[in-house]
Amino acid sequence: MTDTMNRAAIDGLRFFGRMSAAISHDLKNTLSIMNESAGLLEDLALLTEKGRPLDPQRVHQLGATIKRQIQRNDGMVRNMNRFAHSVDDPLKEVGLAAHLEMLLAICRRLTDARGIAVSVAPCHAEVSIVTRPFFLLHLVWLLLEWGMEHAGSGKQLVLEIEPFPPSFVRMLCRGLETLSADASLSQWNDLLSLLEARMEITVDRQAVAVVMPLRIDG
Repeated sequence: MTDTMNRAAIDGLRFFGRMSAAISHDLKNTLSIMNESAGLLEDLALLTEKGRPLDPQRVHQLGATIKRQIQRNDGMVRNMNRFAHSVDDPLKEVGLAAHLEMLLAICRRLTDARGIAVSVAPCHAEVSIVTRPFFLLHLVWLLLEWGMEHAGSGKQLVLEIEPFPPSFVRMLCRGLETLSADASLSQWNDLLSLLEARMEITVDRQAVAVVMPLRIDG
């Protein structure tokens, strides 16, 4: 387990860096938009000082733009905080759907750049699991990267959570094509081992499934 953990930790640092870079790029974009809007407000103030009537509608529009970017920025910072804290505890209880939604929000720029829409299917009830949260996020991201290479013509991937009695849960990545039952999934063995999970290919549902326990005891 030690060698497996060490390999997963080294690969995890690369994953952490890539996600952090994506977040910082998005934060920079929101700050740029706010800075541009603030500059336009200053221009309006200068024109008003020179005697030009102030356009209230324009001021409202710029204020609304800044407010939207602040709200967007706040959401990204909250997700960034949750992502950073995913490494705090070796084992932690997480809401699976919320955990996945957080990852999708963080990597949205990367999936959009590939022209792929990724979403989490609505759940009737949140499923909580005790797992290694950071390694789970890494596994899901690797699955999404692989899935984007095999996405169908609809360019949509859906993560779907379903019970797998008696003490497991199954997460499916759906929307795949060119999928064969003997496709190699061995590149994720270290993470699967740490998560006490296994992967399955379900050709009839055009999906790859991760079956994981509701609780890892350590």
